[in-house]
Amino acid sequence: MTDRERRAVVERAVGVIAQAVLADELTIADVVAALASAAVAGPVEISPRESVEAARLALRKRMLDELNRLENEGRGREATSRTARKFATNPLDPLAVESLARKLRRWRPRKNFGHVRLLADKSARG
Repeated sequence: MTDRERRAVVERAVGVIAQAVLADELTIADVVAALASAAVAGPVEISPRESVEAARLALRKRMLDELNRLENEGRGREATSRTARKFATNPLDPLAVESLARKLRRWRPRKNFGHVRLLADKSARG
């Protein structure tokens, strides 16, 4: 069972349990037993929407891993365009490549190089 499947099972179990607790139908012991059984349950069917989301997130993770690898190699500014060209549905379409490069720039974590942004005083504005 993958982490995604396990998470879906636990989320469904927590939702059912929360409704039962609010209705005063369960004790704490029942809640703990239900959560334990949900955590060790076998594979569960994933909805088509969840499987598409899992595939999209896996692709995004692969793209960000590739981007980090290129940046660590010292590729710098061209890392996003190279990664976008590699993962684009049509690498020969400049519009698709640039769109994916913009997404990659947005997705990657911001690096703080110790720069401090100074705010201007109100008196300095006039």
